[in-house]
Amino acid sequence: MISLKHELHKFLACPIDKKSPLLLLVLDDSSSEIVSGVFRCGECTRFYPIIDGIPILLPDHLRNQSQETNFLIKWKNKLPDEIIYQSLPFNIKPED
Repeated sequence: MISLKHELHKFLACPIDKKSPLLLLVLDDSSSEIVSGVFRCGECTRFYPIIDGIPILLPDHLRNQSQETNFLIKWKNKLPDEIIYQSLPFNIKPED
């Protein structure tokens, strides 16, 4: 399995506005490698999931809404509300 190393994330930038560094929230890791997590751009509020060690750093029109919505639902208990309910390009609606 390909995994993202903890120390490499500081070299990544938002593909939309090119801001760096991205905020990293690790959800599941194995010591030196990130298996699941989220990057978030503080400028444009987009989130970029890390799924099976692969960061999904794509422009909005190339992203998979179903995959990313399922990711948000899966990690809802570990993600901050601003990522779940307010991030771009996808988010989920709060439960009533």
